[in-house]
Amino acid sequence: MARGTRRPWFPVGLVCKAVLRVCAGVLALAGHGTGAVPAEDDHGVVALVAPAMGVRASTALRVHVPGMPTLLSQTAIAELINAY
Repeated sequence: MARGTRRPWFPVGLVCKAVLRVCAGVLALAGHGTGAVPAEDDHGVVALVAPAMGVRASTALRVHVPGMPTLLSQTAIAELINAY
């Protein structure tokens, strides 16, 4: 359960991740359509996918998935998110 609430963290994490990834997909489709993606960076999509990855790592830590996440920096960031 999420700290300080009675709501289970896992479904909340799944919904947050899904919303962020859908928004990133819509932004990518709106910007590039279904054709080839140009060589330039798409910072908006990256800005939406990055927190989705953080939510996934935080959710994995809260539900104690063994061996996930494996990166020390990702674990440290997720622990910071979990602190609040």
